[in-house]
Amino acid sequence: MDRIAYFKTHARNLFSILESEYGYSFLEEKTFVHAGYDWSVKLLYYNREKNLRIEIEQAPYYTDYGFTFSILNGNNNENVILYNIGHESQDVNSKFLETAKKTLFANQTAVDIISGNKWENYQKILIRK
Repeated sequence: MDRIAYFKTHARNLFSILESEYGYSFLEEKTFVHAGYDWSVKLLYYNREKNLRIEIEQAPYYTDYGFTFSILNGNNNENVILYNIGHESQDVNSKFLETAKKTLFANQTAVDIISGNKWENYQKILIRK
């Protein structure tokens, strides 16, 4: 299974914690097609109470950024990339997705930002693998 197909099959369930524990609603899955092929896919979540939007994207091809978990604060229009793993560092079995989830939710700064309890605008990526 290619990395986009794997992401489409597993990521929504893997990140369901956003809905069950952090007050986010799933908005949609967007697939971007290039030359007739799925090129990247993005999951969008929204926390209405905190006015926060999360984008979880898998763009695994050589001209793209790989897997990215970012959050947009609608109150100040600031965007923070909380986690990134470049396409060249992704394992062929896509186990990096499980590692990304574990790493994100074990990092207190990331949890504070995701939960809306604290906002820090990083000029860099919080966690980069």
